[in-house]
Amino acid sequence: MPITMPGDTWTEWSNDNPDADDADKLAALREIIGYTARKYVSSDDCTAEWANKKLTKLGITDLIAARNTYTLEAPMSGVMKMQVTAVDRAEALATFQARAAASSAFSIVSAATAGDPEFTAGPEDPTGAAHPDAPTTVGATLDMLREIIMLGNIAGPRFDCVSGVNYVLASFGLALLPLRREFAVHRPVEGVMVTVVEAYDQASAERVAGWRWENARSGYELSEASATGDPTVTAKS
Repeated sequence: MPITMPGDTWTEWSNDNPDADDADKLAALREIIGYTARKYVSSDDCTAEWANKKLTKLGITDLIAARNTYTLEAPMSGVMKMQVTAVDRAEALATFQARAAASSAFSIVSAATAGDPEFTAGPEDPTGAAHPDAPTTVGATLDMLREIIMLGNIAGPRFDCVSGVNYVLASFGLALLPLRREFAVHRPVEGVMVTVVEAYDQASAERVAGWRWENARSGYELSEASATGDPTVTAKS
């Protein structure tokens, strides 16, 4: 039996159940977080995949089912039968080969056998298990929830409406978003810089690349990098 009524906010439930024990409070909070996540997935403010990752971090195992797009590949062998129109067998053969190479529609594939399919795109299935480091108290869960919501507002997926985010925070009795400031994050790296040059030969390409390097690395991109130290953060405003 559900601990909360659908539609309850955490602040409403807390006010109505001041004498609930810690276990019931945590269960109710997790249930309400799950309700809230489903609401915002259904309104396309975030994806089920993203929400499920955050729910498991919060110790919630009742995840959100959603239809996803997957790509699968499997080797096949069989007999292709295709009807073509041509003036002779040479043209018919060429037409057949062209359509087959272009994966054009053919009328019949008989005696086909397929190997084991492999997923080449699409999300992994959620395990349904809570993260081993999930918070186990109401206070710690609320702290992590606020951090998740704030980072979602900064980096996505789509929590870009400050008033909407503040509404959710307020419903959990959490402090509203502070004003944003600008920070520069510096991370020392060791890597390889690449620039692409249209040139007549290797020597002229190297010369142009040298000019670019001396001109504040203009036209260069970091191709490979590995961090050599921890980042440092400087407030810009």
